[in-house]
Amino acid sequence: MSLTLAVILAATLFFGLMALGGALFAGGPSDLVTIFLLVFALFAGFRPLLFVLGLDTPYPDWLFFEGERAGVLTTTLLGLSLFLFLALLGIATIATSRVKGWAPFFVDREIDIPRALRVTVVLTSLGTLLSFYLLASYGSVGGVIAAAKVEKSLAGMFALRAIPAVGAIVAAATFIDARRQGTPAG
Repeated sequence: MSLTLAVILAATLFFGLMALGGALFAGGPSDLVTIFLLVFALFAGFRPLLFVLGLDTPYPDWLFFEGERAGVLTTTLLGLSLFLFLALLGIATIATSRVKGWAPFFVDREIDIPRALRVTVVLTSLGTLLSFYLLASYGSVGGVIAAAKVEKSLAGMFALRAIPAVGAIVAAATFIDARRQGTPAG
């Protein structure tokens, strides 16, 4: 893939925002903003970085036309940059306003670690049971993937993905808060 000025500018904007967010808001290895930036960089920024450096190409090749790759990469990086900018703007707003207990996402008291651990165990158990049910129904991991992606026999079941997703969020919040509180669970 040939690099264009647009791709280089979009990549510079995206990775510059990542560095700016890290410099302004990151507060250590267990800080929520640091974890967000690292996970976002890994899941959203790593592959475009490989494309920009010429270390990887989109796969499967036949789905990506050579002449359109630079435009797709530029558009993707600009979309990721917009998302990252809005996330950093929200972080800056919350950090500068010193608001506590705002919206359903922030509480003005410590998280009850034993209760959060119970919620994590329940949601993880439900997600595991759901996974076992799907594996038993479709025979293998490949069968579940084929049912979801190819056959579309799991269409409309998006709500089921919320169970393990919420469990993962609660588990991460519990881990972070337990470490901050210095409890044995952390």
